[in-house]
Amino acid sequence: MDIRLDPSVLDMARRALNVNSDRALGEALGVSVPTVRAYRRGTSVPSLRVMVELKRLTGRPLDTMCVAADALAKSA
Repeated sequence: MDIRLDPSVLDMARRALNVNSDRALGEALGVSVPTVRAYRRGTSVPSLRVMVELKRLTGRPLDTMCVAADALAKSA
């Protein structure tokens, strides 16, 4: 089973930071824009440090931030 970050977490973090771009989100998380885009596409998974920062920003529990890739495909 392929596990990925739920892309809605990135949207929640952008709202929490009051930013409107993945570039600004990446700067706040200390990662590059291509890395944020890879998280969004599901081709990369955030490090534990980034996951904890996303939890802090969104208030979302860590165990709800990741989803199975097939669950994302069904909801699209």
